[in-house]
Amino acid sequence: MSDWSFVLRLNQPLTPEQADAFDHCDAFGDGSVSYTLGPEDPDQYAHRPDPAALSELSCDVEAPTLLDAVAQVARDIRLIPGLRAVGVRHDGRVGVPETPRELTVADQ
Repeated sequence: MSDWSFVLRLNQPLTPEQADAFDHCDAFGDGSVSYTLGPEDPDQYAHRPDPAALSELSCDVEAPTLLDAVAQVARDIRLIPGLRAVGVRHDGRVGVPETPRELTVADQ
């Protein structure tokens, strides 16, 4: 199996409640998927995280193919109420049999 690094785009930024559910979900217990949680009151801070980054998960997943890795995380993220995958970004080269560079994950 290979290790695949990609970014899974979500339908929304994680709320504190979703982050707590993520942190306690066995599917993400190995640390292969991480998120950025913004401050509760961003107006109190001079520097704010990129809003797009708050709707993304950084993934380093072991799987036979990139498509398998993306499908695994897209399936698992649905365990968190209100979250679903809407796209993926992979910055490396992918062979034709693997998957296209940019995917959109259909709502299942």
